[in-house]
Amino acid sequence: AAAGDEDGPAGGEGVVGIMLRVSPPYRVVELTEGGEALSCGQIEVLDTLLAIDGKSAAGMGTRVHDYLRGPVGSQVTLQLLRVRDGERRLFSVALPRRAAP
Repeated sequence: AAAGDEDGPAGGEGVVGIMLRVSPPYRVVELTEGGEALSCGQIEVLDTLLAIDGKSAAGMGTRVHDYLRGPVGSQVTLQLLRVRDGERRLFSVALPRRAAP
């Protein structure tokens, strides 16, 4: 099962367009069309989310998507891990939050 940041409260909530597994490890399962996560070109399906704004995702539990949301126009920094063909790559991406489509 997966949950995304698009289902947040209405109003001033901004999203980045990323869908994650609902339990750890928080792997990216989908990048929403038109979302910042897809348009940045740096995040791929199967990347693992390690931290949001410097806070470890490990302790966030089911609230991980709440940490992705925030005021429209604010920025969120994600630390991710990509494992491909036995190679591990840690990287960070800063994304602006936009109004949910």
